[in-house]
Amino acid sequence: MTRDESYACLCAQGGELQCFHSALSLLWWDEETGMPPKALAWRSRQVEAIAAYVHRRFAAPEVGSWIAACEDSPFPQGSVERANVVLWREEYDRAVKLP
Repeated sequence: MTRDESYACLCAQGGELQCFHSALSLLWWDEETGMPPKALAWRSRQVEAIAAYVHRRFAAPEVGSWIAACEDSPFPQGSVERANVVLWREEYDRAVKLP
């Protein structure tokens, strides 16, 4: 897979996972502001399921391969793409080290 194909995969997956992060933010906000007290157990299960899904998807080996492909043929210094790859590497390394 080429650098550009790998970067496109990272962008696509990043967009998808960001949607889940947004949903988690709404669930946490609702928990703090208006959720009925007896709904806490169910809300905890919802948050756990979504967070686990996001973690599994981002910590998948193919994500590491996509990042490595982008690092092997780096984008120009100072480009948005290069900055994204650096951030993805940091987040990926943290994700695979933590369960």
